[in-house]
This record gives sequence, structure tokens and C-alpha cells, in this order.
Amino acid sequence: TCWSLFSDLVNRGLNVFMVNAPLLKKVAFPVATLPFVVGGASLIGNLLLLGMVLMAYLFMGHGWSWHLLSLPVLVAVTAALGLGLGFGLTGSA
Repeated sequence: TCWSLFSDLVNRGLNVFMVNAPLLKKVAFPVATLPFVVGGASLIGNLLLLGMVLMAYLFMGHGWSWHLLSLPVLVAVTAALGLGLGFGLTGSA
């Protein structure tokens, strides 16, 4: 699920300004909000996916582990890296 989050953030980050160009021309709002919208939408989708994976994990007979507590940190680091890389590449193009 971390790879899907990273891939989604980078791909959507590269295209967010081109996809929303008509909106940027018509409505006056801070352009800096677009990355947060993209990041939030990707995180919601990924958290739903993560919940389903954890349910399947438990359904298969695996128990809870202390390693599962590191998932929020891993998701936060992956999201920061994906957003940074996606919007960093947009700025250099």
C-alpha cells in the first residue's frame, strides 16, 4: 500500500496544475492549496486500502504485532516523499 500511495502522489503531483489550469484562471484562490487537496485525497484512498489489507491480514489468522505501530510513521514519510518529489519535478519542468 505504500507503493500505491507513493505512485499516486507523484503522478497526481506532476499533473495537478495542468489538470486544474481552467480553475486557476477563473477563480482566485491560493495555488498552494492544490498540493494539500491532492495529498488528502490520496491519503484517504490509501487509508481505506490499508484498512482492507489489515482486515485480510487478521482474517488469515495473523495476530496483532508491535510492528503495526510503525505504519503511521511509514505512511507519513512515504506521503512526504511522494508529495515532495511530485511537486519538485513539476517545478523543474
